[in-house]
Amino acid sequence: MLLAIAFSLIIIGTILLSIFVIKKRIFIRLNLAAIILNFFLFTAGLYMIHNSTEDFKRYNEMTKWSTINGVILDGKVVGERAKRPELAYNYHVDGVTYTGYSDLATPSFGGKNYRDQSSRAVVSKYEKGDSIHVFYNPQNPEQSVLKILPKWSSYLQYGLGIIFLVLAFTLLFSGLLERK
Repeated sequence: MLLAIAFSLIIIGTILLSIFVIKKRIFIRLNLAAIILNFFLFTAGLYMIHNSTEDFKRYNEMTKWSTINGVILDGKVVGERAKRPELAYNYHVDGVTYTGYSDLATPSFGGKNYRDQSSRAVVSKYEKGDSIHVFYNPQNPEQSVLKILPKWSSYLQYGLGIIFLVLAFTLLFSGLLERK
């Protein structure tokens, strides 16, 4: 599904950008530098889309994990420059106690002060001993999360991959038109 969406967006984006290129008569010679740039854009775009698609598949698999109640052990803000919240928690599966750590899928963008403030706000919502829902992998109960959300970087990679491929195809199209 995600690949079909990416493919559609790449075609639509390439057509729209190519129409702009034709109207403005922006044609690029396909010299060695343009071919290397096109190869880089194409390869990087494919890699980013493939990598982010794998992340989304892992996310989709996590939505099928089992849930259980756990207990908050500790909450703190960690990191020097890239501050983020970290919650430590315990949960029991089949008589075995596991400890997990989570940043609650908090985005890691923004300025240092913003990340610090948002991390502290997240940590302040939880106190030691609070009950919390834990999602864990039934095949490997050591794997757990508190929130099932794709990483922000997966969305960024997916979008950049599409943009890189649109640019690669438009560059190729523009170069082929220049040769005529």
